[in-house]
Amino acid sequence: MCSGSKWKPSKAGFIMGNEFEKQDSNIISNFLELLGLDDLIGFKSYMEEECHDMDEARFWYRRRIGSKMMGFKEKTALMIATMFGSKGVLNYIRETSFIDVN
Repeated sequence: MCSGSKWKPSKAGFIMGNEFEKQDSNIISNFLELLGLDDLIGFKSYMEEECHDMDEARFWYRRRIGSKMMGFKEKTALMIATMFGSKGVLNYIRETSFIDVN
């Protein structure tokens, strides 16, 4: 049975590549890749079999707005699925009521 999230919020909103290595417990998640690709089967198995919290923010590697620099930004599953238009995953999130979309 799941014991809850072990996530700790980062102190900075946007983390550059070399600063990311200093973060202790946060890792880049393949989970967010599943969301971006609308991989509903992979997403379901990750959530149900590995007992992860859907509201947990994870690091997403992206370009900084208005800059050519790349870095890590914390995003939730709902944020990534919405950003990439992952309809299958969005419907699953809404139907299972793991999170409140309002």
